[in-house]
Amino acid sequence: MNQTIYPKDEYADCYVQAKDIMKDIDPDDTPFLALAMKTRVDGIWSEDKGFQKQNHIKIYTTKNF
Repeated sequence: MNQTIYPKDEYADCYVQAKDIMKDIDPDDTPFLALAMKTRVDGIWSEDKGFQKQNHIKIYTTKNF
């Protein structure tokens, strides 16, 4: 499996919006949401309930697969 590591400055332009979205949900998830928004992925695979409370990026759970 290939992995890509993105420096924070590559998704910094989406960070403020992601921080605003996640501020009352789970601020620790802000970087993950910002990166997903920047890279325009189809979604995030996560069991994290916080991600499921936002509606900007689709969240897939293991059950979805």
